[in-house]
Amino acid sequence: MHTQAQTLLLSPGAEVTALRALLSEWVREPVVVGRLATLLEGPDVRYPCDADAHRLTGWFVPDIDGVDHHLDDPRPVLFDLGGAPAERPHGVTVVELAVAAPPVGALLVRPDGYVAWAADESGPRDATALHHVAVALGSDA
Repeated sequence: MHTQAQTLLLSPGAEVTALRALLSEWVREPVVVGRLATLLEGPDVRYPCDADAHRLTGWFVPDIDGVDHHLDDPRPVLFDLGGAPAERPHGVTVVELAVAAPPVGALLVRPDGYVAWAADESGPRDATALHHVAVALGSDA
């Protein structure tokens, strides 16, 4: 939808020129700019996941101090915030972060910034799920 709208704004014609003029007025409003930035960035998009997946799975990575410095990695990144399983999959970058009040124990983040797996505390079930997700993402777990 966003791409179609942007393509339409590039089209010639008086009606599109009027639409561009109206949009130019709107983008002077901070609320509109914020909403457009959110639409273009896509953090409100949730990828489908299993019903029993962690509440953060499928969403864009939450704003946690230190995470954004590691999102340039072309491989999935496992952020250990104090609750990652002891057995870590191969083929993923592991980053241990000390955060005062972490919203989660561990996150496996895809290269596009979306959470592929999350857990509040480690356990056998979580370690197995982490391994399966890492394999699905192409790591040599």
